Amino acid sequence: MYQPSYAIPPISLCISVEVLMNIIRSDLTTELTTPVTASPQLADKEDRGERIRSYIELHPDVTAADITRSFGVTRQTASRHLNKVRVAHGEG
Repeated sequence: MYQPSYAIPPISLCISVEVLMNIIRSDLTTELTTPVTASPQLADKEDRGERIRSYIELHPDVTAADITRSFGVTRQTASRHLNKVRVAHGEG
């Protein structure tokens, strides 16, 4: 029987599938054993909080309403960040 030179022998395909399955298994095992530090949402909130606090430090006369409009947060969140910065600077 004639076998074209570009055809992949069946044994190579079996080995390739086995190698791929081992890679997938090791990736799944790594994901299961890797410690979870923080959720992406929590990291985003921390980053946003840091940006808000930096903005407050650069603009000390900013109001909670200004922060609400600029950062798209609730007035309660804006007030909490304002208080944190003011307490840290001995103003509160």
